[in-house]
Amino acid sequence: MRSLRRRSRNKLPPHLLWEDTAEILTIELFDKDYLNMISSLTLPCIIVDGHAKMVSSVLNCDFVSMENFTASTALTLRLIDCAAKTIGFVGDKDHCSSFYMRWPVSTTAISEVGLPDSGSNSILEQGSDSYGDPD
Repeated sequence: MRSLRRRSRNKLPPHLLWEDTAEILTIELFDKDYLNMISSLTLPCIIVDGHAKMVSSVLNCDFVSMENFTASTALTLRLIDCAAKTIGFVGDKDHCSSFYMRWPVSTTAISEVGLPDSGSNSILEQGSDSYGDPD
């Protein structure tokens, strides 16, 4: 919990030695304000996945993300080929950039083949707690 409090105040960890640091690499760091603070530093930064609106943010960092279009389209079309009549998206689409990119791809593929609106068949609860419960 201390690290969350530290991040919410947008401070770097106290054990980071600035003079010994060549670059910053973040992996699945979803706190938008914290990422914006990191991107404003003078060190080079690489962000691997980030907050949901990452692709529309202008950050002074390189951003690495999984290619979501091809896989999401292929998966959706495979379900349709297997005679699925209703398909939905399960997940918090605003959790991270990769989820945020998968949502429109899957909904577009579903609508293009004439299946019912995927939004009415989707579970889009915010947060991750509800997805750990199979019910």
